[in-house]
Formats: sequence, C-alpha cells, structure tokens
Amino acid sequence: MMIIASLSDSARYEMLNPLFRRAFDFIREIAPATLETGRHVLEEDALTVMVNEPVMKKRENAHMEVHDRFIDIHVPLSREEGFMWKERAALEKLREADGRDYRSRVEAYRAKM
Repeated sequence: MMIIASLSDSARYEMLNPLFRRAFDFIREIAPATLETGRHVLEEDALTVMVNEPVMKKRENAHMEVHDRFIDIHVPLSREEGFMWKERAALEKLREADGRDYRSRVEAYRAKM
C-alpha cells in the first residue's frame, strides 16, 4: 500500500499504525532542515528517522523498491522527489533484502518486460 498525502492530512492516517502520530508530530515539531544527516532513533527497534541527501536518479536509471518490514515516510526538504509505482506482481526482483543496513533492507525490483 502506498499513501501519497500532505502532512496536513496526517490525522486521516494515524489510525493505521500506532507510530504514525509520533512520526508526524516529530516532523511537525522540529526544523527538519537542521537535522544532521544520519540515523536518529525515536523509539529503539520501532521508529527511526533517516536524514540523507539522496542523489536523484533519472527515471531510466531508477529501480523500484519495496518494504516488507518497515514503513518508509518521505519528506523532501531541499528538492522535489519523484517516484514510480507498480503492483508487486508486475515487478521482477533484482536484489533480495538482507537486513544489514537501510539499503540492504530494501528489496530492489524492476518492471517485468
């Protein structure tokens, strides 16, 4: 499932997960641009904020990603972020998640040809 919404609509989604409200409150209450890059733990093994400056890829170089063990909330700060979406059945797995770090917990996919 993917939710695309504004932070001002967050109350509509807080009932979906008990940590959503805490995550949304954190985003509202701090000045996100002042956070140092890296990992910020709000609740051990449950709620982590990752601050990074990703390199935006061209559409033809990007891979789809899926998350089975965590929820990924994106809040673009310094530039627009685009994304693609497809049903998982329409994807072909490129890389299995192994859980060592953020990138390896994400399984990479591409659209089936």
